[in-house]
Order: sequence, then C-alpha cells, then structure tokens
Amino acid sequence: MPENIMIGMETTGDYWLSIYPFLHRLDFPVTAFNSIQSDVLRDFYIRKTETDAV
Repeated sequence: MPENIMIGMETTGDYWLSIYPFLHRLDFPVTAFNSIQSDVLRDFYIRKTETDAV
C-alpha cells in the first residue's frame, strides 16, 4: 500500500456508509466530508483566470 495516499469521500447519499468502514479496516487513511464543504473548497483553491484585456 502506498504511504502517500489519503482517501476523501463526500457524505452524499448512503453509499459512503459501507465503503468508509471497509477502507478504514484495511488501514487506509479515510476522511468523510459534507458536500457543501467540498463545493466551497473547490472554489477556494482554484486560481481564478484573469479576464482583463491584454
């Protein structure tokens, strides 16, 4: 197993409820987060494109 892996999953729906404990039992570092948080973070880290006329 790679040492530099981190698994993140949105808690949308019920699908993550069975996958999270499975991966955790296999000793994968897993984190779950709310989809609202991920939407905010997506805009936070992406560099905005300059729209000024050159």
